[in-house]
Amino acid sequence: MSESLDIKSTSALERVPILESDNWAEFHRRAEEYIILAGYDDVYNDEQPEQPEIIVPGEGISETEEARAPRIQLTTEYAKVIRTYNARMKRACTAIRSRLNVNNHAMVENITVGSLENGR
Repeated sequence: MSESLDIKSTSALERVPILESDNWAEFHRRAEEYIILAGYDDVYNDEQPEQPEIIVPGEGISETEEARAPRIQLTTEYAKVIRTYNARMKRACTAIRSRLNVNNHAMVENITVGSLENGR
């Protein structure tokens, strides 16, 4: 991340109020603004990368190493894309989590990105 984007992101995050019992509407609005300004709108909108279609030869058909290479490369590239997406989601969640008061933070401290992906 460039230094100027990092400074803008930090400045936008500081505008998100600490979540208290009486400021949910402002917290939610400012948190959404932060996520968009910081470039995490794909994560916010849950636009997960699509896995490319990988064609595997039928049973009993032998495959040469040369024929297998593009499939392995696609799988490796997709794994990198998913790792990057998960890292971005973790950064966005951590940023918003940092704006919670002590009680709210305690409620969500055990929620991980993996549990969010699984709907827990």
